Amino acid sequence: MNRVRDIVERLEFTKTAHGDRTFYWPRGVDPGKWNTFRVAGEEKLDIRTADDLPPEEIAAGARSVLQAQVSLTKEGLVAETSRLLGYSRTGSKLNERIREAIDLLLSSGIAEQE
Repeated sequence: MNRVRDIVERLEFTKTAHGDRTFYWPRGVDPGKWNTFRVAGEEKLDIRTADDLPPEEIAAGARSVLQAQVSLTKEGLVAETSRLLGYSRTGSKLNERIREAIDLLLSSGIAEQE
């Protein structure tokens, strides 16, 4: 794993750190402006854990939910974002990650809380 990390570091990808998690982005990409997200697939290899999801990607999903729903409670936004990303249940870790992404939307001014 260290060898892979060394190669990635040499390629100078953009990276974001969230706690002990680091996410790598294509060179030249501003993760703060990321607006796409992947839906969890049915195949075992397509399923990502909550820790595999960059907050910026989850935030893009939450933004999509808000564009369709306009207004939701925070709990409703967590549940709808989880469903949009393809998860049938929201466990504590996924719930935490989605809330982290919603906080990104709030702190960047993309969403506001009433």
